[in-house]
Amino acid sequence: MFFTSITRATDFSKIKFFRYNEGEESKTKKTVEQYFERTVLNYIEQDKKAGRDVEDGDYVDVAFLMNLMNTQCENCNEPLVIDFEDGKFSSNITCQRVNNEQSHFKDNVVGYCVSCNCAFSDKIKNILKTK
Repeated sequence: MFFTSITRATDFSKIKFFRYNEGEESKTKKTVEQYFERTVLNYIEQDKKAGRDVEDGDYVDVAFLMNLMNTQCENCNEPLVIDFEDGKFSSNITCQRVNNEQSHFKDNVVGYCVSCNCAFSDKIKNILKTK
């Protein structure tokens, strides 16, 4: 069974076709979960290195990151996605802290695409350099 929404597409270069394979579903889910587990560990490492608390709040977790899939970047509205193409895994999903003095707690982050998160980070670094 195929469901398409090509009639709503505005950029045909971004259209992808997916062939569902039930046997691959659990493998794919496990790969995504492992990726997000590493992401959470990286956030914890960043926060500890910066001297931010990682124990006293509702810290982002795999389920939180999984729920960001197929939503939009809070800055540019780019879809937040996971992509498997030619056997390679990629994702543009990141968490941008609202208050940079606080850790990656669920109530302090919004979903950002990698491009916006990097641009925002570079902007903050440049502001701090000029002070």
